[in-house]
Amino acid sequence: MADNRTLHVVKEFGSLINSGLIVIAACGLVYKWGADTNEVGRRIDANAEAIAKFVIEDGRRWDGHAQLHKDRMGEIREKDGAVAVRLASIEQNAEADGRKIDNAVYRVTVLEQNRVGDSAAIREVQKSVTELAGDMKVVRELLQRQSNDQAKETR
Repeated sequence: MADNRTLHVVKEFGSLINSGLIVIAACGLVYKWGADTNEVGRRIDANAEAIAKFVIEDGRRWDGHAQLHKDRMGEIREKDGAVAVRLASIEQNAEADGRKIDNAVYRVTVLEQNRVGDSAAIREVQKSVTELAGDMKVVRELLQRQSNDQAKETR
């Protein structure tokens, strides 16, 4: 009963570790994505101000402005794609770690079962040795009696 409870606790703990790792990784990715998005936003704002100055001077620069926004959107999409790839990689690693933990739990269970079997075998060996010691004591007494009888006959 205690072994089943221990196994359940180990599985729960492993599950909590996996969940914690996934949550921490996701938080890290959200933080990184937010920082990247803020950086891109600052760059866009800085470029918008610079473009606004040029636009006043020359109306032809609007084409460059539109291209700048397209480029910035491409950068944002590229970073979003990189974040998605990293998140997928983290999820795969978390799944692999979960399988490793399940394997370790299985091995511990097998070892515990073997230990119980070994304990029973050791008890049986101890019982046999105890019985053998008793039998040897009886044989020793019989041999002493025979030896004493033979000594009496030779006198």
